[in-house]
Amino acid sequence: MTGKILFSHEGARSEDALDRTRPFVYEGSLLLPDQTNDPAREITNSITIPRDIAQKLRRINGKFSLTEVKAGYKNANVFSRRAKVFDSVNRVCYLRYADGTLQVCEFKGTRGSNYSALYPALAELLRREGFEERADGFAVPDDRVDLLVDLVNEVFRMQEAGELRLEAADEVDTMTFPDGRHYYFKAYWRPAGAGTAPQEAAADAEDIPGQVAQIRACIRRLAGAGLRCVGREQLEEIQQAAEQLKNELDIVCGVCRNGLDSFDRARQLGL
Repeated sequence: MTGKILFSHEGARSEDALDRTRPFVYEGSLLLPDQTNDPAREITNSITIPRDIAQKLRRINGKFSLTEVKAGYKNANVFSRRAKVFDSVNRVCYLRYADGTLQVCEFKGTRGSNYSALYPALAELLRREGFEERADGFAVPDDRVDLLVDLVNEVFRMQEAGELRLEAADEVDTMTFPDGRHYYFKAYWRPAGAGTAPQEAAADAEDIPGQVAQIRACIRRLAGAGLRCVGREQLEEIQQAAEQLKNELDIVCGVCRNGLDSFDRARQLGL
């Protein structure tokens, strides 16, 4: 696989249209809530994970997004702190408690892509520590949950320290939208060479017009979803996502204004 990763909400319209020299990776549009009082962010709100296990999982230095069922909140998608949207790029695993054991899976369900980009790094650490590996993930006994938490936090530390680099994989990912199926490449965080920065950060710095185009595409999709939906709950979700996006864009504008003011003051001093 060659070429810089291009993050996009919209993918190729067929697998044959994918370009390995310009690998598109799916970027979600559903914002992860940052409010600490959001019930879906609190792992102890799970009705299936025992309270004592959930208390241990609270030490994970990341973000949770609990799946919701009629009876309440259930299993947990786990993301690193840099995650802003619900997709696979910064997801490490999916946690569920079944058959008396905490189970660590790469993904479950239909929300987002069917992989987690940080999972291979976690799986390697779990194998090294001798966790039981099953067809769909790892089994974690109650007395080893603290070690699991430490390993997840180690993956997040490696990501932040630049010890992992996001690389496109020659594996196809698909998402289904109202206008049909879209195709992308998957991407995984792999060990990086010494002094190599994560590709995601490099892409953000190098392709500002492309990133702006992706944001505009997300805004158009949010607007279209709002026009099509008929349920109050979904409309409220779209409104919340739009307001969060607006707030973050306002912050970006403020940062830029402050930077421009600094440049202007520096010029006045002849710098």
